[in-house]
Amino acid sequence: MDPESSPNAEPFSKLRRRIYFVFCFIGLIASTIGYIFALSSGEADFIRQLISFLVIGTFIVMTLLALWTRISLARLEQSLFVSVVSLSLITLVYALYIEYPIPLAQDLILALLLWFPGVYVMIFFVFKTQKAVLIGSILLFIVMALSLPHALRTLNRVTVFDGITPFLQIYLSHIFIILALYGFAVFRAHGVKQQKIAQSFKALASTDALTGLANRRHMTDLLTLELTRQERYKHDFSIIMLDLDKFKQVNDVYGHDAGDEVLKQTANILKESFRASDTAARWGGEEFLILLPETQNDNSLFVAENLRKQIETQLHYDKKRITISVGVASFRAADSLRSLVKRADDALYKAKSKGGNSVINETLDPDESSELQEPSLDTSESPAEPA
Repeated sequence: MDPESSPNAEPFSKLRRRIYFVFCFIGLIASTIGYIFALSSGEADFIRQLISFLVIGTFIVMTLLALWTRISLARLEQSLFVSVVSLSLITLVYALYIEYPIPLAQDLILALLLWFPGVYVMIFFVFKTQKAVLIGSILLFIVMALSLPHALRTLNRVTVFDGITPFLQIYLSHIFIILALYGFAVFRAHGVKQQKIAQSFKALASTDALTGLANRRHMTDLLTLELTRQERYKHDFSIIMLDLDKFKQVNDVYGHDAGDEVLKQTANILKESFRASDTAARWGGEEFLILLPETQNDNSLFVAENLRKQIETQLHYDKKRITISVGVASFRAADSLRSLVKRADDALYKAKSKGGNSVINETLDPDESSELQEPSLDTSESPAEPA
């Protein structure tokens, strides 16, 4: 089944470790109860006690190993697999050729028939699908090689485990179990593959291919969701819209490959500059938009100014400084997606018209005069060098 290939490998590994612990603990209880009954019935001779001690001791060790998180899951699985298979085969030989046909031997054979399918399940957990089929087939062949001589020597049936018929049913059932596990493994692998493909398409649909940031479509969905959250929970949020100053000159002088490189560098700075809850998107061309949930206007201005300084000091091409113009807007009562983005875009336009490399806050109302404008962080006194 190859669960390590799935997207949820770590949680699944913890679940597997717990399953192995339960398996070993149940095996410990069952073997201990069997030994106690054997003692009470007077059937526990030296060889039987020795095998019982071996089984009980193995399950004790494996139960403790399952609890010991310092041992790797792979090592635990390998140890458990070798132990269970070895005990099963030893018990089979003991029951068929040493104790048979006394009732205790038949009880042991019945117990093996009930537990052995779990070994095949374990094989498909521990190994990749093709290898699991091979190992399961080899194990079945060993079981057949060990039990066929007994079946041939007891053709005149006396007990239920005499002759070819019962063992033929056992072999066929084991073949069916291996084939069923193989089918489940293939089906699961196909499901994991389809899940990865779906995740890839989802990422392509929501990610800008050049910068790796969210694209405009995804950002629009996030803004719509944030507006809905604000309407219900009255949470503040702000947006920052920025544009690279004189970006056309980069494309004209150095070519579009140079322009793409500048956009990638800008995206990398944005990725490192914000909280995990914030989202940066390429809004279009050389424009970027950042969503700041749970952020009031004054805090968003502080963030925008820090970002402007980071870009100014970190973003260069061919030893020339590249700067940004920034517009900031925060949610206001009765805002729509369009009105909120327009206020940020208007503030961005004002920042560019003042020479760039500046942060401009939104106005309360686009129709109001500049005297009613909220205080802005304007650094246009130090205009950007031509890119």
